[in-house]
Amino acid sequence: MFLAVPDRRYTFDYFKPVSDAVDWIAAYDVEAIKPTRYQILRGLYYHAALKAPQAWAGTVPTDHMRRFSMSDALEKSADLAKVYTDTHCWVFTYDSLLRVLSDFEGTDLIPWTLVHSADVKRNSSEFHVILEAT
Repeated sequence: MFLAVPDRRYTFDYFKPVSDAVDWIAAYDVEAIKPTRYQILRGLYYHAALKAPQAWAGTVPTDHMRRFSMSDALEKSADLAKVYTDTHCWVFTYDSLLRVLSDFEGTDLIPWTLVHSADVKRNSSEFHVILEAT
């Protein structure tokens, strides 16, 4: 499996916390098949006005955009969660995804092994990972 993963340090996900192995297990346990209200809320509320070239130049925002008040974001996320709404459910940096994959080593939780990875290239926003079925 080849993955091109947005690195939050260079995208509108800049202010979102990185996902960890426990987040993955929690989603599995509740049998999440679409973004949760909370993932949608995070996407609505913690949006950054940031493009990769700006981040690489060191021009990063000091705070997230205020596209919605928390009250409005709560209401909107509740409505959007009733149907499938596209959002970045999982947020990573290159190192954080490698850490999650390492956390799962020795378990039967994911049937994949990391075979190759490449960090984000300058002025880009994605890193690449190749996983092989075990």
